[in-house]
Amino acid sequence: MGRPNHRPKKKTGASQELVCRRETKRVPSAAPLSSALGSAGRLRLVGGFFLRLLFWYGLVIAMITLWPAFQRGYAAFFRAYAGGVFDSFHLSGRTEWVPAAGHGDFDTEVKLRNVRVPGLVAKTYCGSRRMGYAPLSLIVALILATPLPWRRRWIAMLWGLLAVHLFIALRLEIMLLSNFCGDIPLRLYTPTPFWRGVLHEVSWVIAGAFPSAFIGPAVLWVLVTFRRGDSERWIGPRVPAGNYASAETARRGRV
Repeated sequence: MGRPNHRPKKKTGASQELVCRRETKRVPSAAPLSSALGSAGRLRLVGGFFLRLLFWYGLVIAMITLWPAFQRGYAAFFRAYAGGVFDSFHLSGRTEWVPAAGHGDFDTEVKLRNVRVPGLVAKTYCGSRRMGYAPLSLIVALILATPLPWRRRWIAMLWGLLAVHLFIALRLEIMLLSNFCGDIPLRLYTPTPFWRGVLHEVSWVIAGAFPSAFIGPAVLWVLVTFRRGDSERWIGPRVPAGNYASAETARRGRV
């Protein structure tokens, strides 16, 4: 009578052990496959973005490099924009933006005046391509290359054009302030040598250094283009580290 009672318990225990082993082998096998497919998809997405970025950026740069009429037209627009924004600089400063010849890439001459010192004019030079077109072309290429629906790209383009022209105005503001604080008779402010040196360095980093024409537009592109949740298309959804282990423990408990 005792023998038949022990046999079912052994079979039940063996079946439980077999089910646990099968579950342990089956569940992890799907994870590396989905992870590999997700990585390949993200790699194609990012690779396609950079290829489109090279195409659009090369196109907008070729327009101003190979088309002299376009270059002259943008230089005229740049001078009109700068003159409209900075015709009156702070309280007593006045600026005038005119074409410059014989100065290479510096195609714009900026005349500086101080109404408190009549009859004196100072001059400085800047390039419309470096100060304006470089950041403009980059943000346009970045937005056009972004893998988003075209409606969202055009909306981002409107905000991006507004933002990049505010960035260009900031660069010009710092450049003019540095000149109006220089050692000239019509200066507007007389900072100490220390603060004059600080202003000179800030002017160089934001308005003079070449990388600033790319770093600023890249930050603006992120701000005007992406929404919450778009990062999942690029780096994948976030998965808490303990989720898989807890799910496996729960399955074992149910078995």
